[in-house]
Amino acid sequence: KLIPIEQGVLKYDLRLPPVGIVGEEIMISNIFIDEGDLPMEISCRNYFDLNKNGMINGDELMVEFSKKLNIGELTVMDKKARIPDSIDEGTYIIGGICRSFGSESINATAASTIVIKKQKSISVNIALGMIFAIMLVAAVYFFGLATLFTNPLSLLIMAVILLTAYLIINFRVFG
Repeated sequence: KLIPIEQGVLKYDLRLPPVGIVGEEIMISNIFIDEGDLPMEISCRNYFDLNKNGMINGDELMVEFSKKLNIGELTVMDKKARIPDSIDEGTYIIGGICRSFGSESINATAASTIVIKKQKSISVNIALGMIFAIMLVAAVYFFGLATLFTNPLSLLIMAVILLTAYLIINFRVFG
């Protein structure tokens, strides 16, 4: 996943979380080491390969930043970026391009992959949980265990317990 690239006197790595959720923010860690003889200032851009063609397009820009680097020091620039709402689930590449300022122009690139998933909303989870609980209550009632739950309040309590268990186990709604 991690593709460290060394170009000229600038080492550049890009690190991402393994999974991102559509519509939520992720942290992009841009990692640099200036291995030259002089401090340098860099200007960088992080891109999200939305169309999965392996090429950077102007509309795929996520964040831009500049940073002054000191010789031999490890420098980390953490940048938050939002996963676009319009993309599908799948594996994507996030890349970075950096250029140094000064008499000796140095370019560096880095890339890493991330798996993007869509998160179900709480209301969808609750609706699915209610359907699950109602089906279990109906199954218990119609398959001869009705004598255990002759009281409507008992059926309601059972449905609430089943709904809660379903949400906790399948969707970790409560933590």
